[in-house]
Amino acid sequence: MSLTKIQKVAFIGAGNVATSFAQALYSQGFPISIVISKSGRSAINLAKKVKCKRASNQLHDIPSDTQIIFITTPDSSISEIADKLSRVKSLKFNKTLAIHTSGVHSLDVLNPLKKKGALIASIHPIQTFPSFPNKQVPKTILNGIYFGIECEKDSLKIVESIVSKLGGRVVNIPS
Repeated sequence: MSLTKIQKVAFIGAGNVATSFAQALYSQGFPISIVISKSGRSAINLAKKVKCKRASNQLHDIPSDTQIIFITTPDSSISEIADKLSRVKSLKFNKTLAIHTSGVHSLDVLNPLKKKGALIASIHPIQTFPSFPNKQVPKTILNGIYFGIECEKDSLKIVESIVSKLGGRVVNIPS
């Protein structure tokens, strides 16, 4: 997988971090294939902001041609989401990069996806994400900030490219 061509991106979670990442990636030309959230309403709201035609509260609704999956749920949910996601039969994990944005968890939390053949990474923005009125996030919210990344060698260039497209700077962090 490389970012020579724009990749389709899915978001699991539709809070402040997801909103910031999705809007920034969308503005860089990344098509958002689906937004998934426990609350269908928050998924719909974020999907509208990034001209995404699919919103859901079900993991099995992720289109099979999605290449990057961001898990932007609360830290306490990431392990459960990774486990459930690994059991979605329609996904081709050998063509997928799964990313979580937690500053608490290492890559190990995504091991169920790695066992299915996915590349895995953590991209943790080193800043807080306030709630914005009507989720109107400034386009420059990620510009110039540092992102702590942890990833496998196979996904390093892709992850660095994503951070660059978000306007950020990379800091490699150990597990």
